[in-house]
Amino acid sequence: MKKGLFIVLILFLLVVAGCNQQVIKDNQIYVVEKESNESNGEKLNDQLNTEGRIPFQEYEGYDALEDDESGRVLLTLSPDGKSMYFMEPLQEKKKIQIIKGDPKEEVRLFKVNTKTREQKTIIEGIPFVSLVKWNKEGSIVAFCGGGRLTIYDTQKNKLILEDRLKDDPVLYFSWSPRDENKLYTEQPNLANGSIYYIDSQKKVEAYETKERIYFKGKLDTDYYYGTKWYVVSERQNKSEGKSDGINTVIVDKQANVVKVLAEGSFRDSYKKSLVQVGEGGFGLYYIADINTPEKIKTLTKEYVFDVKFVDDGKIAYIVENEDIEKNSFWLYIVDKRGKELEKLEVSGSSIALLPNGKKGYIGGPRWEKIDFEKNQIEANLVNNTRVFEEEPEKEEIFKTIRGAMDTIYKYELVGERDFSAAKKYFIDTNSPAQWAYFDVITKFNETSFRKNSNKIYRLTIELKSYKLHEKGERASVKIRVGAENFSGGSLTMDYALELIKLEENWYVTGLSTFPYSQLREELQQRVEKYLQDAQNGQIFQGILKDKVVEIGQIQFWRSSMPHLSPDVESANFCKVYLIVKTDGKEEIYKMVLDKKNPNYWEVTKLSQKDLNHL
Repeated sequence: MKKGLFIVLILFLLVVAGCNQQVIKDNQIYVVEKESNESNGEKLNDQLNTEGRIPFQEYEGYDALEDDESGRVLLTLSPDGKSMYFMEPLQEKKKIQIIKGDPKEEVRLFKVNTKTREQKTIIEGIPFVSLVKWNKEGSIVAFCGGGRLTIYDTQKNKLILEDRLKDDPVLYFSWSPRDENKLYTEQPNLANGSIYYIDSQKKVEAYETKERIYFKGKLDTDYYYGTKWYVVSERQNKSEGKSDGINTVIVDKQANVVKVLAEGSFRDSYKKSLVQVGEGGFGLYYIADINTPEKIKTLTKEYVFDVKFVDDGKIAYIVENEDIEKNSFWLYIVDKRGKELEKLEVSGSSIALLPNGKKGYIGGPRWEKIDFEKNQIEANLVNNTRVFEEEPEKEEIFKTIRGAMDTIYKYELVGERDFSAAKKYFIDTNSPAQWAYFDVITKFNETSFRKNSNKIYRLTIELKSYKLHEKGERASVKIRVGAENFSGGSLTMDYALELIKLEENWYVTGLSTFPYSQLREELQQRVEKYLQDAQNGQIFQGILKDKVVEIGQIQFWRSSMPHLSPDVESANFCKVYLIVKTDGKEEIYKMVLDKKNPNYWEVTKLSQKDLNHL
């Protein structure tokens, strides 16, 4: 029998006087049946009877402030109804240009007085905001997006912990339901990350706290979602191949566990439903009813950039476009059963949802406005047709770079040799000799990886420098590549690429070859001297004595990894390919030079083996 059924109906109605009368209604319904037994930190055997909460906020009289042409996007309304908070795109050029991955759109964040319409800028130059949450007192609001957290004290009208938060990557956060000054965060590869205390301006690292449970979201007036570390015993690890991880749990305000749901990190909830992501953000999992968590549905195994419940409990999430030459994304909208309703190509990887949940904006160059009632793109907030007008070849070069790096990392991360892609994006050229295609094919043939059955990975490519040469038919590009795979592994490397345009197509022809550097010209002369000594039998035990030898590609390496050097100045090794002709046949050797001091390179090795390495 039910012992106590009560319904808490919150109808928040604020009428603010002004030129245009504004009414704000926060209509959230909670239906909770209290359990008679106490959890004592253990999982309850009985069902948790609750209808949960609808997180959306209905509002009226806001139309005068909603102006697509102005570029402003409503993020949240203050609980007291006195202020609205907006963001708008910055028009100046961004400091960082992304070739592949999150476009990192920058915004201005400002608030508007609902009565006087007075505007106040809070901060400029932060990433596109996709998550907003208020503390329990409604006095402090935090904005998050693009790995950046911004905290604003509305009573003191100032930012909190601004300098520290600039350098702290935060992917997700939630306020404590007990302490209005305490905030829990999630960081890259750390589901339970740092904890911030607003009043004392302190940050506590995960290893410094004994807290095992981090609050992540609200179920109803009494219960909350959290994430809890679980530890697998050494015996279980060996016998079942399991490792430590994170579970999503339901807790009370004292952080006592009342129900364990499933492995993964919490992302959003609607009534009795929730969505969570897997390790490292790969995989999206939907639980339609918290009382039957075993009926979990996998929506995707791809990396999930953003996910939210939208209009009437539908789910919207963003994954990368599988076309490797594009830097675009797919916005999926699914119904309450997890069935796909629509798939839309968008320019960004994050969603700013309007408070009523019916419309939202995409954080990409076009700032697409999405109608979640009709499941369609309603408009583009920003006209982006002129992005590459000044440098028409730039996007074509970027397409080649995306394809080239994907070819390399597809092999590095999952062991797949894509010979057709290598031929499409790489080429060998002369004057000077640059053998990028040879490098890639040699890597495929000389090294062997055990193929990974899970081929899911993602790349982020950031432009470091870009320069066109020779009437726009050659280019030197420096990039930074971040790679992550499904198992949680990650790697960041810098590359120096040389590209050439042949028959209207761009190819990568050199990896760390630096054909326009003075050092490369000087080293060419030293290589010619060593080659002459080798042909005279003075070095390399006479292996090349009296042989016909041509100098091929000269390539610069850094020994600390070892890895291809991203710049010529920091290189301390040089690998030179030699074409040795014997009886009409050609063989490839590698000759390695060691930089003993800034003015002297000593030859140290000649070999036909492991051409791909030093």
